[in-house]
Order: sequence, then C-alpha cells, then structure tokens
Amino acid sequence: MNHAQPVIMGQKGLGSPYAYRVRDGAGALIRGVMEADSQDEAARQLKTMGYFVVSLHRALPRLSLPDPRKWFERVGSDDLIAFTLQISDMVASGLTLLLGLEIIENQTGNKKLKAVVSDLRRTIEGGQPFSAALERYPQVFSGLYIPVVKAGEAGGKLDVVLKRLSQFLEVRQEFHRRLVSALTYPAFLLCACCIVGLLIVVWVVPSFVEIFTKAGIPLPLPTRILNTSAHVLRRGWYVAPVFLVLFITAFRWWMSKPRGRLGFSRFLLRIPQAGDLIRKVAVARFSGMLAVMISSGVPILESLQLVEVTLGNPVMEVALKSVRKAVAEGENISRPLKASGEFPLDVVQMVAVGEETGRLEEMLSKVTDIYTRAVDYSLKKFITFLEPAILIVMGGLVMMIMLSVFLPILNMVKLLRHGG
Repeated sequence: MNHAQPVIMGQKGLGSPYAYRVRDGAGALIRGVMEADSQDEAARQLKTMGYFVVSLHRALPRLSLPDPRKWFERVGSDDLIAFTLQISDMVASGLTLLLGLEIIENQTGNKKLKAVVSDLRRTIEGGQPFSAALERYPQVFSGLYIPVVKAGEAGGKLDVVLKRLSQFLEVRQEFHRRLVSALTYPAFLLCACCIVGLLIVVWVVPSFVEIFTKAGIPLPLPTRILNTSAHVLRRGWYVAPVFLVLFITAFRWWMSKPRGRLGFSRFLLRIPQAGDLIRKVAVARFSGMLAVMISSGVPILESLQLVEVTLGNPVMEVALKSVRKAVAEGENISRPLKASGEFPLDVVQMVAVGEETGRLEEMLSKVTDIYTRAVDYSLKKFITFLEPAILIVMGGLVMMIMLSVFLPILNMVKLLRHGG
C-alpha cells in the first residue's frame, strides 16, 4: 500500500522541511514531508513514531498557487457536532484518540474538516495533547470548546466531556435554526414590500403625474411627495449606494468600539418584544455554557471569564465582569447576579438554590431548559407582533400610493363637472 499524499508533521515554522519515505509496522510505504531542526532530528522522530526510514533528504520549497475552491470550504456547525459526537463515542468504546481521528479523516466528505483532522492526528502523534492540537484551529474550535476539552483531559473523562459538549452544540444549533426559520418569512415579506413599493414609486407614479400635469390638474401633497421622491431616486440613484456604504462603514466603526457595542446592545434591549427575546436568549446561552464548563471540571472563575467573552451580548458581558470580580473576592455567584440588575429574578433564585445545595450544574441546566422554552414562546409572540406591524407598514405605503393616484383623478372629475 503506497500513500503518496504529502504529509506535514509537527508544527510549521520550527525547522527545515525534510522529504521522507518510511514503512510502518505492516510494511506499508508512506511518503511525506515533515519539519525538523536537522536531518538527524527528523530521523529520530520518525523512528520514535515506529517507522522504518527508507530515505530522508532536505525538501526543496515548492511554489503553489492558491486554490479558489478553498475559499468556500469551511467546517460548519453540523460538521463540528458530528466530529465531536464521533470522537466521544469512539473514545468511550475503547478506541484510541489517534485511531478515532484516522477513521473520521477517512470517512468525512468535507475537505476542510479532513485537512484539519489530518493535522490534528499528526500533531498528537508528535507528542502534543488533543487540546493543544485544537488550539492550532481557533476559527474551527472556538469559544468554550478548547477549555472544556482541556478540562476533560486533565480529569481523565474526555469521552464524557465531549458527549456533553456535542449535546450543548446540538441544542444551540437547533435553536439557531428555529430562530432563522421563524424570522425568514417576516424578513422576506418586508423585503418584498420595499421592492414593490420602490418600483411603483419610481416607474408607475411618474407616469400618472405626467398625465395629470398635461391635463392641468393640480397635484395634491401625497402625489407631489412621491413624485419628488421618484425624481430623486431616478436622477441621483448613485447617492443611495454611496450613502449606504458610508452608513455601514460608520456603523461598523462605531460597533468596533466598546462604548458603541454597549450602547447598541442597550438600545436593542429596550425595544418592545425584541428586547425581551434578546435577554432570554442571552440568559439561556449563559446558563448553558456555564453548566457545560462546570460539569467538565473547568474552574468557576475561568468558566465565568469564558462565558463573558463568548456570550455575544455586551450588556450581559459587563454584568458578568462584575460577577467574576465579586466571585474572585469570595462572593457567591447569585448575589452579584442580582446586583447587576440584568438577570431575571427567577434565574438568580435558582442559581442561589444550586449554590446552597451544591447542585449548581443541575440548576443551571434547568435554567437552560426553562429559558429555551421561554425563548420559543417569546419568539412566537414576537413574530405575532412583527407580522401585523409589517402589514401595517405595507398598508400605509399602499394607501399613500392610492392617494397620490386617486386624489388627482377626483380633482379631474371635479374640473370636468365644473366645466360641464
């Protein structure tokens, strides 16, 4: 069996590249490239890994053009969940981590994930722990993934930790899908309303205005407003894209500042219906992430810090910063949570009960379940509120267009009657 695919072993940038041909314990020929400080060091590493060296020499650098297809390849949430669950099941069944990674590498159809898993396997073969190998890909294994794995390795329960992690990721992904699915129809309805209204204003209204003007019919205020808007859009159409780009640039610059992110987050939380939904989403994410990390053996201060930086809600992040500071000074979690004023009272009470009974992980899991259901209810309530609001906007636009067309017609009828 001849494996001709080049292999990069070890961490990049630590030495010179050496091309090798080796045979494994089964006699299969393997070829690839590895990095080492010297040829002797490369040979020593290969022998340590159980290979018989056939040939080893300095590799010449090769120029390669970037593959545009790689720009569109990524490891999605579904791929990450499947990878985590597979590794957990394989380790729990007694397979070694290296064998599990090799099986996933051979089975996966995602080329990006295959490359990542291949590099993970080779990094572990080089003597690095699993968590250190994951740290090479922070864009794939982000947030709490690496700290939880590190805690599982330290506690000797990697399979259990990965199982909990896969369940958490699956619940989060399912919630994200429900959220997107629920908001798709209102978003489509709003976009369709804007596009149809824009086309009518730009192309239909000016045609009626031209007829009325030639007939000497005075134009009422709604007609003049829409006609002016149509002239502005048709003659200065390039202004809108420029204004949009400037607005987006300014908004992104503002959001890049901590004060801007915090101010915008506070504004969102004050919006009726939407603010309540956003707060419940943040609470569910907070309790879910904290429960997973505590159950995995991550220290409480480190857990709070990780939740703080990955929660995605600046207002809640500020509150958690004060919570973490108070816990570092010896306080319980529930008191600073209540003092922050950002967490609902029932959440504070359940956290307090969990601390008093020593079942904080269990109570946080219950909070997650309760607020996940509460988010579903609030989401349905928000959609029920949003759809009529969009219909009212559409109705107002239609009424404005109808008035701009029918009022001049009524004026024309009056002139004809007066002339008659």
